[in-house]
Amino acid sequence: MIEAKTRKAVVDWIYDDFGKNPYRFLSEAIGMSANFAACIWMALTSPTPPMFNIYILFLVATFFLLGCAISRGSTFFTLMYAGFLIIDGIGFYNAW
Repeated sequence: MIEAKTRKAVVDWIYDDFGKNPYRFLSEAIGMSANFAACIWMALTSPTPPMFNIYILFLVATFFLLGCAISRGSTFFTLMYAGFLIIDGIGFYNAW
């Protein structure tokens, strides 16, 4: 079980993050939700998932999360999501 002190620290950190920039917080939530939705969709429709549609969700998620990484000033997350944007863009093009 997570200790009450640790749980309170996590909840406080979430509220603090939301308070600092609610738009970024919601954008991160949308991006993560789109990624999870794409992964679940792909898992449920394997072995032949509709990759064109799934890549649309991945690209939407990447745009949201790239914007958040830039907003946070995080160099390596920005580079990672820029890389994901390129990889997913190539996958989207090939699925077309």
